[in-house]
Amino acid sequence: MQIFSKARKKIDQALRQIIAYGRKAWAKAGQTRYPTASKTALALLVILLAILFTGLLTVVVIFVAKAILDAFVFMLFIWFMVLVRRFYYKHHDMFWRRYW
Repeated sequence: MQIFSKARKKIDQALRQIIAYGRKAWAKAGQTRYPTASKTALALLVILLAILFTGLLTVVVIFVAKAILDAFVFMLFIWFMVLVRRFYYKHHDMFWRRYW
């Protein structure tokens, strides 16, 4: 699952940047002792996670829809082949007499 490890690394990097931004903002406000994450960083974290999960949800929905569509097309193909086979078995003498 290389995709998930890359995504996890990017999430970790983004979280570190968000926390560093929150700490800098906290220091600019005159606080020497800063918490591990400020309210701004938490808000940005929530926004980032919402974007991430909606993106993943979109990808999952697209893959599921494509799988359903592929299964439906495959079912139609099998149905068409069954119709062709039935038609051939019903009229096979006509085909052999006329064309051979």
